[in-house]
Amino acid sequence: MTLRRRLAKLEAIRKPVAEEPRLMIFKETWRDDAGDLVSIANRAKVLTATGWQSIQRRNDEPEAEFLLRAEGFAGDPAARSAWVLAVLRRKHAALDPLQSESIRDALGEG
Repeated sequence: MTLRRRLAKLEAIRKPVAEEPRLMIFKETWRDDAGDLVSIANRAKVLTATGWQSIQRRNDEPEAEFLLRAEGFAGDPAARSAWVLAVLRRKHAALDPLQSESIRDALGEG
């Protein structure tokens, strides 16, 4: 069998990626002191070109950033860009003058 015939055969049986879910989010759930149900996304399985990959939320990573990172890892370019901006904004918040409480108070925004 030639390489071209083999590729044609494999492409014929290949499923389109859009038919399958590309991202599964796993949340940890518990009850707080008041008895309210609390949950947070902590792990994700992402379908990539090499198969299913697992990613874990970092201890210092907010849930929203983790979700953007997972969606970006799954191939969503808009989520990837939003994740990069969110990480940069969080890491450099101390350098942002509008994040400073004294400046916000002076501007009347605090």
